[in-house]
Amino acid sequence: MGRTGKLWAIEHAEVEPDLITMAKSISNGLPISAITGRTEILDSWGPGAHASTFTASPPACAGGVKVFEIFERDNILARAATLGEYFMDGLENLYEKHPSIGHYDGLGLYLGLELVLDRESKEPAGEATSWALNELVQNGLICLRSGYYGNRLMFAPPLVIERHEIDKALEILDDVLGRMEQKFVIDDQG
Repeated sequence: MGRTGKLWAIEHAEVEPDLITMAKSISNGLPISAITGRTEILDSWGPGAHASTFTASPPACAGGVKVFEIFERDNILARAATLGEYFMDGLENLYEKHPSIGHYDGLGLYLGLELVLDRESKEPAGEATSWALNELVQNGLICLRSGYYGNRLMFAPPLVIERHEIDKALEILDDVLGRMEQKFVIDDQG
């Protein structure tokens, strides 16, 4: 919620979904869930058609109201979009410098890059990515390893991240990628 610079990521596709389910982030981690959707769909459900352990808890509902107030007060969506562009610019600079980055992408503060042994063939660098992930964590940069080939690093920083923290993340990433390229002999010579 909000991470991509829009309240819901689906908004980037300009699609109007019939239903949206949500949980966790709508109440800053308190146990709550919700569903919103087209009136004709939700009105068609009879009594007892749905139930959840995580609905209507007064503290979680109050937390949810506060989350939306903070989103509005602190302009969280615009902030996530702006900081995401800043982070993306940093990834673009790293792409120019590091032949191990085969691809990078992102929406707002949800970003990722794919590591390859050779940029031309796009051969996945799974083992190198595993090594890099460990080094990143050891140096204070937490991210996730994902992708079909285990060669994708995903970044989902807190929505309250500051530019200097993004700069530090990019600095750590730059250092680790450089060392990874040396260790696994990844260079722009193919």
